[in-house]
Amino acid sequence: MIIRTAVRRPVAILMVFAGLVLIGLQAQRRLSVDLLPAINYPNLTVITNYADTPADDLTRLVTQPLEEVITGLAGERRVVSKTREGVSTITVQYEWGTGMDFANLHLREAIDRVAYRDDFPEAADRPLILRWDPSARPIAILVLHGDDPMARMTEFAREVVKPALEQINGVSQAEVIGGAEREILVRPDFDKLRLYGLTMENLSQALQVANISFPGGRIRKGPLHLPLRILGEFENLDEIRATEIPAAGPGITIGDLAEVLDTVKEPEGFTLIGDEEVVSLHLYKEVGENTIDTTAEVDKVLGILGDQYSDLDFSFIYRDADFVEASFKGLWDSLKIGGLLAFLVLFIFLMDWRSPIVVGLAIPVSIMTTFAFLHFAKVNLNLMSLGGLSLAAGMLVDLSLIHISEPTRRACRSRMPS
Repeated sequence: MIIRTAVRRPVAILMVFAGLVLIGLQAQRRLSVDLLPAINYPNLTVITNYADTPADDLTRLVTQPLEEVITGLAGERRVVSKTREGVSTITVQYEWGTGMDFANLHLREAIDRVAYRDDFPEAADRPLILRWDPSARPIAILVLHGDDPMARMTEFAREVVKPALEQINGVSQAEVIGGAEREILVRPDFDKLRLYGLTMENLSQALQVANISFPGGRIRKGPLHLPLRILGEFENLDEIRATEIPAAGPGITIGDLAEVLDTVKEPEGFTLIGDEEVVSLHLYKEVGENTIDTTAEVDKVLGILGDQYSDLDFSFIYRDADFVEASFKGLWDSLKIGGLLAFLVLFIFLMDWRSPIVVGLAIPVSIMTTFAFLHFAKVNLNLMSLGGLSLAAGMLVDLSLIHISEPTRRACRSRMPS
């Protein structure tokens, strides 16, 4: 019945397939492109920072009390904890299918029962719950090169490159990794401190009181209410040296008792390419955004920065877009070569153009229709879905060849001499 309708109404069938191809083309443009499929792992991580605390004390004061209330929550499969100096990390693994929103809520309630107890360290930060997501990985790693001092390159990365990249639609964060951070060091003279009967705490309090910024109310200007802010933060080293110490008496300043230096913070790690120390930026994209389009916008912004700052030298050491584009190219090449080979084989054996044309058109029409279904099912294009499309295209060619194999054999037998 379907075949008869298709034969009797060729124009209608042609319009149906043309509509499917048009919908598929529009869907393909709107599909989100990523390296990996969107998978939500049922894991939650609890991180508690307690600066300058040995691992043994941190385990006793923070990790163990948290583990006691976390163990046994609904849907829980495994609890793994790691404690090092200053940081406690507890990973809670849940069974697949667990509602993570409710799991997050129950975990927060359990943690709060410990965090607000009297025996929980006051100096420790409040435990932070993080949900690990495979898509929360950098889509590109950018490296800055140059002959300038590392502290200056790090400042340039934080003050210029990072804000410019984070303004791009699709980029959620540009994280600066490595480099050298500026640090203002106040080095006291302990002999002078003992002479005035002062301690390090007195110097610290004097600096905290002098280095503040707070709201100053509002003023009215016409129909507008403008907020005021009183700025009292240090702007240079001389202001730090001129800060008076109330506990030492009038006229005694930080510069009299200590040396103020503009130095570089002691690094906790390095970012190296070979033997060269560099500053790198990890670029993260927003959920659902197209990786290829986002990377293209990043290249455009970096080109603008290169025109404005002639000394800017950068390179990518990793980009998801390169793998995704290579996969797309491989898919289209496979479709073209497979369709062409199928057409040639059928044409050579049948010496008829109609059956090969049917096979040659079936492949792109089916692929474009699949793009439409992927869009409506909210499935993004990634390595796995592209591999499935390639496999489906190959199976389609095989099925077409099997369908036409019997007429081919009859045609070949009719041409063989009796």
